[in-house]
Parts: sequence; C-alpha cells; structure tokens
Amino acid sequence: MSLSKIVFTGGPASGKTTLLNETKKFFKKQAKIACFIDEVPRDLLKEAKITKTRAVPWDCYHTFELKTMRVQIQRENKCKGLTFLDRSAIDVIAYYKLLGGLPPKFLVDIARKRKYDQVFFLDLLPFTIDAERYETSQEEAEKISKVIAKTYEMFGYELLRVPVLPIPKRLDYVLKRAKL
Repeated sequence: MSLSKIVFTGGPASGKTTLLNETKKFFKKQAKIACFIDEVPRDLLKEAKITKTRAVPWDCYHTFELKTMRVQIQRENKCKGLTFLDRSAIDVIAYYKLLGGLPPKFLVDIARKRKYDQVFFLDLLPFTIDAERYETSQEEAEKISKVIAKTYEMFGYELLRVPVLPIPKRLDYVLKRAKL
C-alpha cells in the first residue's frame, strides 16, 4: 500500500510539532519529497496575537473551530502525494467537543470525507507551557488526549501509538511503521 496522508496527533505537549519538524529535516536530508502541514490552531493563535483579534477558542470556540477547519482543508487540498499532518480535520471535531459540545453536522460531514492512511497517536510528554498553548495542566492535557483518541476511533481510525522516546527514536519508530 502506498501511503499518502500520515497524521501526527495526540494531546497538547505530546511532541507532534517537534516530530513533524524532525520529519521535515529527515526528508530534506534524504532529498525526498513530501508535503508538510503545520498545526493550524497554533498558526491561528499566533496570527490572533499579532492582529489582536478575538478569534481565539476561549472567546468564541465556534468561530475558531470553523476557521480552523477551513484553513485545515485548504492546506490539505494544496498537498499532492505523501503528506504529513500535525493534526487533521478529525482533531477539529475533537476540540469542538471539548470546547463546546456537539459539533455541527456539516463539520462532521467535512471531517468524514477526509481520508488519512495512517494516524500516529503520540503519548503525552511532561506538560509544558509555550506561547501558543492555552491548556494549563497535565490533567487537562490528559483529558484532551483521551477525547482526541476517542474521536479518531469514532471515525474508524486505528491509532498507532507512539511511546515517549527521544526524538530520533520517535522518528525512527514512525518511519518504520509507515515503511518509509
């Protein structure tokens, strides 16, 4: 089977962005071609800080998640061939549940139409706070992690668990399981 879309997901502070960045470096070093999609909510929060807008999850989760889904789909549609994603449309549904309850049917339908070949679920690392993180504790990260896992399973995905390992070993773990 030729893989096309590989998702890195998991709770906050699980190392998704770090793993995506390490994957980018590996592919560049090997002169291999792939598309990489950075985490949309992180980018939107950076943008909101710069523009001082209120389109942030703690002010209006509905607006934030709608914008997240729109940008996520735009980015996914631009990529052809092998694609690595830091989160996916399924994560939007999970966060919608976490922030406000039942997601609108049209968002669920959009997420259902997206097809991902492999979903790597990263086990949580010790919790840290960074400039774009709005979660505040290890307990909150664990709760979010569980909801994300259940949401992917609800959509029929088998989660490939990535244990806590040093970054190079996590990358090797993923590359071997993806047969890359």
